[in-house]
Amino acid sequence: RDTAISLATLINFNKKTATNILWWLLKRIETENANNCPDCLGWFFKRAGDLIGTQKLKVQETKGIKFFLIKTIERLLKEQTKDDFALNRAKETWMDSLSRQGARIEMQTLRLAMYRLGSQLADSQKEKEFYRKLEQDLKAKVRNKFWDGNILADGFEIETGQLDLTLRPNIFLAAYIYPDLLTKEDWTKCFDQILAKLWLEWGGISTIDKTSPAFHSFYTGETPDSYHQGDSWFFLNNLAALVLFRIDKIRFENYIAKILKASTKEILWQGVIGAHAELSSANNLK
Repeated sequence: RDTAISLATLINFNKKTATNILWWLLKRIETENANNCPDCLGWFFKRAGDLIGTQKLKVQETKGIKFFLIKTIERLLKEQTKDDFALNRAKETWMDSLSRQGARIEMQTLRLAMYRLGSQLADSQKEKEFYRKLEQDLKAKVRNKFWDGNILADGFEIETGQLDLTLRPNIFLAAYIYPDLLTKEDWTKCFDQILAKLWLEWGGISTIDKTSPAFHSFYTGETPDSYHQGDSWFFLNNLAALVLFRIDKIRFENYIAKILKASTKEILWQGVIGAHAELSSANNLK
């Protein structure tokens, strides 16, 4: 997961190395049990699509990615899909200290991105329409179930029909992975709502609503209580800043600038050279 997410930067300045890492990831995914990390697959194909978009991959390399994509989608439709929604079991998302089983918002967008890549790589109109319909059907269902016009739900338990309306920053991942889920105006409204509850004045984003009883102001060490219930993760903060910049760099200028300043301070001055931090306490940059 971490390697695939980070690969975006390398694609920009060293496509050869990025391609080598992509194939290394593919071998790891094929030989190890990727079922325990379902978003690894989504992030792999997200980055594969980014590389294909540079038009630097060889024809055979693109065909290899397509072959793996087809196999993966076939398996996911059989084993990890219900009523069109992408499913995961407990503790399988990046927030692995929490159960979060069922249909989770970032998992839906990763699946949507996979379907879109499938239609882009299709060799025939019939194949293209197959993946396009999968994408359109899931997109419509996610908008209908997760979006209420103000808040994008964090999750949906299909068995019980229960929405998880806990405010978490996974909507920034969703907006980064599949921006077409909502309009620019809807994303703006969504970010206004959630930033009011998650924003940390030092330049970070909490992993849960600061008014929630589960919120932890300080890092809890070996006990993971705070990890995804307060602690601020730098990878997500910076992806959030990137999303805010793309949606409206003027409206969200203050948030973007503070995230950049805090992340820069941490990576240059607060850690060991070459080893920046994974997260900070919510209370202050630490």
